[in-house]
Amino acid sequence: MVENSVSVIIPTMANNERIPALKRAICSVRKSSQHPVKIIVVVNGDKYDPLCLEWLERQRDVLLKVVDRPSAPFARYVGRCLVDTPFFATLDDDDQYLESALDQRIAAMDDVSHPDLVVTNGFFKRGENLRKLYYRFIVAKRDPVAGILVENWLNANNALYRAETVGEDYFLDYHPYIEFTWLGYKLALDKKVIRFLDEETFIVNCTDGSLSKSQQYYDSHLALFEKMASISPNKKVTNLIMGKIGDFYHDRSGYALRERRFKDSLVDHFYSIFKYRQLKYILYTRKIIIGIGAHFYSRLS
Repeated sequence: MVENSVSVIIPTMANNERIPALKRAICSVRKSSQHPVKIIVVVNGDKYDPLCLEWLERQRDVLLKVVDRPSAPFARYVGRCLVDTPFFATLDDDDQYLESALDQRIAAMDDVSHPDLVVTNGFFKRGENLRKLYYRFIVAKRDPVAGILVENWLNANNALYRAETVGEDYFLDYHPYIEFTWLGYKLALDKKVIRFLDEETFIVNCTDGSLSKSQQYYDSHLALFEKMASISPNKKVTNLIMGKIGDFYHDRSGYALRERRFKDSLVDHFYSIFKYRQLKYILYTRKIIIGIGAHFYSRLS
């Protein structure tokens, strides 16, 4: 393999349905730099297609690793342990880099601030429609810790890390389903130098069956916010986290109301407005009362 300066870690289950997207992701990495890139593909779990593994093994620029544990965050950690280049990045197997993406990030690494990571903007694609992903980088630049609670500025596709200063432990200590929010929070708390580059370098593709659409993904937010609050550096950040938890309970109250679980809806609603001081939702009480009344009226009719 030709010597290079960047590794890209791609976790994948490598099942039959993912093969076209995985090939697209790998092709996009190759087009993202004028220089050779070390592509580390970590196949996780036992649902892989043997033909996909055979194809990966034939790729001269791909380092293939297979692990039994079906976990993308763990696969990224395994991939991070295999990095032997000065810089590394990650990419989801159903997403893609834009042309020259890595070259743009490497150039930003030459900044006089000697950044530990470069964070870029990108696009979200649904069908043929593209929209810009981030609009509040200016908030994150001022205060990355608070900024990640305003607009989650780190994801699986948008950063380049300096291997010397962003070690393996950051990827071993992950939070299920929303690991990059936790990773960004830790890096910001540790005062890593972050260069925010408001240039689009990747596309997140809206994929059916994505974990980000699952109930587990939604429920994992509460545990994450509580964990973030336990190491909050100041009152400002704590208040932002409390607001996030209040929003979570409000959303869950609405879900329970739609399912006519009125007791659960009321409990979560009161948690939101009283324990987490989200008084902006106080008028929602009326909607719950109307829902309860309509339900019992229909039973009496």
